[in-house]
Amino acid sequence: MKDDSDYLRQVRAQYENYPYPARDPEDERRRLLVSSPDFLERINFYGYGGMRELREKDFRVLVAGAGTGDAVLFLAEQLRDTGAEIIYLDMSAASMEIAQKRAAI
Repeated sequence: MKDDSDYLRQVRAQYENYPYPARDPEDERRRLLVSSPDFLERINFYGYGGMRELREKDFRVLVAGAGTGDAVLFLAEQLRDTGAEIIYLDMSAASMEIAQKRAAI
C-alpha cells in the first residue's frame, strides 16, 4: 500500500508554483472572463429549482478552490450593487494574490 500522507503538501506546492488558471491581472482592464457554470440563472435552476432570486441582499455564495478568481470575479460582476456576499477560498497564496489583484482592477 502506497503512503499518500504527504499529498496535500505536494498539491499545495504545485499551486504555489503554478497558480491556476494562469491569469495576468492587467487583462482585467480589457475584458471580463465569462465562467459559464457560474451564470446566476444556471445556479438558480440547478441549486434552487428556479425558485430563488439570487440578486437579493441576503444571498451568500462560497467559492471553494477558487484559484486565480475566474468564478469569483464573474459572480461579483453579476451581483454588483446587490449587497450579496461572495466568500473566496483557496489553498494557494499565489493564486489568492492574483485573484486579489484582478479584483482590485
